[in-house]
Amino acid sequence: MYNAFEKAITLHKVVKNPCASVTIKGEQKDQEIKFIESEHISDFLREAYNYDYIYWIFYKTLIETGMRKGEAAALQWTDVDFQNNAINTNKSLDFKEAPKGDPDTMFGDTKTYKFETHHHN
Repeated sequence: MYNAFEKAITLHKVVKNPCASVTIKGEQKDQEIKFIESEHISDFLREAYNYDYIYWIFYKTLIETGMRKGEAAALQWTDVDFQNNAINTNKSLDFKEAPKGDPDTMFGDTKTYKFETHHHN
């Protein structure tokens, strides 16, 4: 709204912006961390390994392939092609639906359909 009225001022449709002194009230959400700095990855993986090997392999897969957590969580052995060093991500686990335990609602399409991740050693 603010920007629309600013444009209207520029076009001489209105004299002042009624949104100029408006503040939006509500709960301010804390910014969550969305990434990890590359220099901290080895420390993070070491801690994950010390906590439980399964966490290490999960996060290592995310870091090495770039796939989403839902895609990695939905992986099955049939999705891994050891011969071609490829992982086929063809489904995603919906963490919001997972507690219900219904396989029909837990798994869905990936955001990037038929996305393949190749990793070469």
